[in-house]
Amino acid sequence: MRRLLIGPIAAMCLLTWGISAMANEFVVISSEGASNYSPGDIIKDSVAVSLSDGANLILISSDGRKVSIKGPYSQTIGAQAESSGESGVGTVVASLSRLFSTGGTDASAMGVMRSGVSTSTIPDPWMIDVSKHGHFCYQEGDNLSLWRPDSAKSTTLRLKNMKTKQKIKLPWPSASENLNWPEAIPLTDGGTYMVSRGGSVTARRLTLHKVPDDLSSLIHKAAWMAEKRCGQQAKLLVISAEIDTKVD
Repeated sequence: MRRLLIGPIAAMCLLTWGISAMANEFVVISSEGASNYSPGDIIKDSVAVSLSDGANLILISSDGRKVSIKGPYSQTIGAQAESSGESGVGTVVASLSRLFSTGGTDASAMGVMRSGVSTSTIPDPWMIDVSKHGHFCYQEGDNLSLWRPDSAKSTTLRLKNMKTKQKIKLPWPSASENLNWPEAIPLTDGGTYMVSRGGSVTARRLTLHKVPDDLSSLIHKAAWMAEKRCGQQAKLLVISAEIDTKVD
């Protein structure tokens, strides 16, 4: 059998490649006072970050940590925010980069950044906005709520499972923004439901996805949810997550 001999230079190249392959990446989710960075931007840990006095970046690492960097700052991120060693390099950053590049939910509503507050978005990640069609995610065993942006008047909710044809009609009191998902209509992973309010003939189509139990953090859940097109919920989950590392 012929043996493959690797010289010292080739071995060093392979070692360097291996280290680079494990390099951490960060995605920008909030940029305040730093016009050279935008939500969705990806920064490698080997690239120097430059922030003026008073500027602030909030980042998510490829291993699911939430990092805050305040200016003045001018160095790489790697030495300041060491990797936790968890797997998932690339997938978390790529998913959240696509999510936050699209705009939408404003993080200032959760006290994270200030760039124009949206007043018509769900206040909690585990709520379904019944004024919109779309994909929504839920956790097994958690109370899922239905939410409406206009709660001044009482109305009637109609909900139907499109596969089983089960349906229900419930009163929705005035001044109440949210309503618990009715137990009479079971939640089904991949299930499709139609929801309408009052006498409206226009129903909204909801597709539900169950979040896996084995995801290690809120950030990993958010990345999974983003891939399932539960974008509004995923953004709020990222925004509401606690900061893991602060760099001043």
